[in-house]
Amino acid sequence: MIRAILAGPMLTLALGALAACQMDAPPQLPPAGKAMSVHQDDSCIASGGVWSNEYGKRNKVCIHYTTDARKMCTRSSQCQGACLARSHSCSPIRPLLGCQDILTDSGLRMTQCVN
Repeated sequence: MIRAILAGPMLTLALGALAACQMDAPPQLPPAGKAMSVHQDDSCIASGGVWSNEYGKRNKVCIHYTTDARKMCTRSSQCQGACLARSHSCSPIRPLLGCQDILTDSGLRMTQCVN
């Protein structure tokens, strides 16, 4: 009799715990292959960029032209891209690939290499 009385609440607890363990829908996977290429193209263009292989690589790079190119600067935080250390001017594009001497956000000179 005691078992029958406890069985009801125990069963309810067990079912409640199982219900809480239900899995949500699986996460959306990122696009791959050709779908990824189309997604990247759309994202680049939507953000104001253009695709380029100016850097001599087989892979294209999404380049953004900056509106403050050649503006004088003393730190990168004054530019949309980077502050070029040699000319103390804002870069004409971002990202800058390869190794470039830039001025950091705090105005320190450093060599930044981006592949």
